[in-house]
Amino acid sequence: MISKLRSLYPEGSSRRIILMFILMNAFGFFALSGPRGFIIAFLEYEGFTAGTIGPMISMMAAFGIIGSFTIGFLCDKIGRIKPFYFVLMVMALFAAFVIYSWRPPPVIMFMAMAVMGMSLMTCVQLVDSWVLESGEAARQAYGKARGAGAFGWALGLMTLGALVSALGYSAMPFISLAFAAIAFGIARKIPDARKTKHGKAISVKSLKELFANYRYIYLLITTFLIFGMVSAEWVLNSIKAAQLGTPVTFGIFAGTMAMIEVPFYALFGRIAKRFKITHIFAFGASVYIVRIALMGLAPSIGIMTLIALTNAFAYAPCYMCTKMLIDAEVPAHLKTTGQLIAAAVFSGLAGIVFPTAIGLIAGAVGLERAFFLLAGFAVVPFVLALIFVYIKASAEATS
Repeated sequence: MISKLRSLYPEGSSRRIILMFILMNAFGFFALSGPRGFIIAFLEYEGFTAGTIGPMISMMAAFGIIGSFTIGFLCDKIGRIKPFYFVLMVMALFAAFVIYSWRPPPVIMFMAMAVMGMSLMTCVQLVDSWVLESGEAARQAYGKARGAGAFGWALGLMTLGALVSALGYSAMPFISLAFAAIAFGIARKIPDARKTKHGKAISVKSLKELFANYRYIYLLITTFLIFGMVSAEWVLNSIKAAQLGTPVTFGIFAGTMAMIEVPFYALFGRIAKRFKITHIFAFGASVYIVRIALMGLAPSIGIMTLIALTNAFAYAPCYMCTKMLIDAEVPAHLKTTGQLIAAAVFSGLAGIVFPTAIGLIAGAVGLERAFFLLAGFAVVPFVLALIFVYIKASAEATS
């Protein structure tokens, strides 16, 4: 059996590297799923209000911006990604132990959440860049690698939900550590990214190349609003699910949202051959308008879980197309910088503004009304995504 696998995936082959990326993502995302996925439910369990949870999540996002800007620039400057993956994973696990197992005084809790925001959120984005910059074969298999990550994330949430219910939140970091160790062992054997050589040394001035492209700037604005809406919905969904369910049902709900993304990621290559990336992007944004309203109407966590199945047509296409569209607009020697700056905007900056705003709104008008206000706002990023369809088509026609 082992000899057959070795013949199918010989040492150094593209097939072997892709398989290892798939396995690394599955185990690595399992390890990170609990600390990130249960953070709002944990804060709700600890007695924090919606008005407090929102700013705390925003603080994590703020430090995610610092991590994304810094690590992205260093990766392109040094010409490596792999070492930063290990450092960020260790930092995220350390923060998880402090938050969930120690449960320290508020000041240290805030510091640990800042470390988690800087490391975990940056690490998730960095893995995407590692795959996309590991040759054309790996780039073509990006959907499968991302799907494996979503599968690991979903399985982690579902498994940890049951374990948290039985053992308490303090057990979560130990389970995460075990799966991270497996991911580390696999990652050690994966070659580093193939960085494009550039005639001049990369410096802060090199960033001007990114911001000279108006389509890149437009994508930053559009994705800022799309994923701001996503992060706001995540806050509302998590609070409502935590109120209506138990750690087990919360884990099933959150896990379902991630698990249903897997088929889309796995089939993305085929879908992209039939439909334009920009069209898929706009379609994903449109689904949120109805989905958020339905979440607000849902009377139970069971119904919320059924509605979560729409993630296959909402978050998955938005995320995948964002990565591919940004990749197309970024110079070859600034790939990691361009991706992580974009992530800093659509994941970090949006994660500062929108959770705080929606937390305050929910505290003022109630959870149900906050859902409907957010659904109305969702029309704005959808319209911007439609406009980008025209912008991209015009650019392709003149090129």
